[in-house]
Amino acid sequence: HNADIVTRCDDSIAYSSLGGLQLIRRGRGHAPATVKLPRSGPSVLAVGGPSGNAVCLTRGDEAFLSQHLGELSNPAALAGFEETIRHLLKMLDISPMLIAHDLHRDVFSYAPIRAMARQRTIPMLAVQHHHAHVAAVLAEHQLDDTAFGLVLDSGEAGLDGTLWGGELLWVDGAHFERRAHLVPIGLAGASEAAHEPWRLAAAILHHIGCNSEIARRFAAQAEAPRLAAQLNSAAEKADSSSLGCLFDAAAALLGLTQTSAFPSHAGLLMEGAAENFGAIDPLAGGWRITADGQLDFSPLFLHLRSEPDARRGAALYFATTAAALADWLRGLLPANSRVAISGCCLQNRFFARELRFRIGECGLQTLEARRAPPNDGNLALGQAWIAQHYLLDEAP
Repeated sequence: HNADIVTRCDDSIAYSSLGGLQLIRRGRGHAPATVKLPRSGPSVLAVGGPSGNAVCLTRGDEAFLSQHLGELSNPAALAGFEETIRHLLKMLDISPMLIAHDLHRDVFSYAPIRAMARQRTIPMLAVQHHHAHVAAVLAEHQLDDTAFGLVLDSGEAGLDGTLWGGELLWVDGAHFERRAHLVPIGLAGASEAAHEPWRLAAAILHHIGCNSEIARRFAAQAEAPRLAAQLNSAAEKADSSSLGCLFDAAAALLGLTQTSAFPSHAGLLMEGAAENFGAIDPLAGGWRITADGQLDFSPLFLHLRSEPDARRGAALYFATTAAALADWLRGLLPANSRVAISGCCLQNRFFARELRFRIGECGLQTLEARRAPPNDGNLALGQAWIAQHYLLDEAP
């Protein structure tokens, strides 16, 4: 009972679904079991992102995905992150040819990786967050072909300086194109909004022309009047196409919570409320598709702002969102296409079940994360797949 811990490893967490077991946190019993890649390639190290972190090392056609390491936001977590990398490199006796990392250079985790790359003279490759999400699903399914990917998460840096998180991508190895996305919502104080869903709800109210309701609806929040004024100023807003932000905004509008005690707190409350209510038909006319192919949920939120039953509202939100995404994909993709779906929104079982069903109704096939989580725990696997493509197909 008092032996030293040589390798830290949390318990695994998994869901059972129609498609089989789906890991949500990859830990004891699953890590570092290999994921077979579609082809053999040079060894690469992929270091994931700053949240829900796991790292990945490849050898030939095998990817060794580490245990869940979590948030890299304090010295102890960073020490565990660096130790895990050293342990994998020593255990597998590998010298990587490339280090892949997230496009967002996190102030904590990027510094030790850059130092390692300089010390060992290893080049680095920045990989866009949502590109990696799609690539992880393709890697797990041993696919090397071009593919479409639908990524739904709480928002990360895109290539245009905005926050992405409701994206349809076309992926071709180390390259990708952003084909379509949700209508962007202007956020004021994006960093605070990640922990305070009422701010996201305020942004939605402003977006649908109900700015005058913000101060009254969120009277318990002292900053509500000032936020309403900020939302009227284009200079103080950051655009976000994130579906995860809409999850949190819906929770606040329905009165389930105004603040989050931990990541995904609002989404879990929405899931519980929806499960308690049960199945429901989507809201008729609850979405629209703009002339340039963006998906707009304004009609749904116009309804939710006056929905008296939070449980019904949550179920209606998920049913409508899933139906809208499927309708959107049907208009954008060729018949019988395969689409890889990934991102932390897919952890929500009620929503994932609805989305899987609606996409199937449209005659499209979904590919999902199973052995790697759909959340940021699969980023390193996707980064590794992209890095191998870069070395085999792109690098001189």
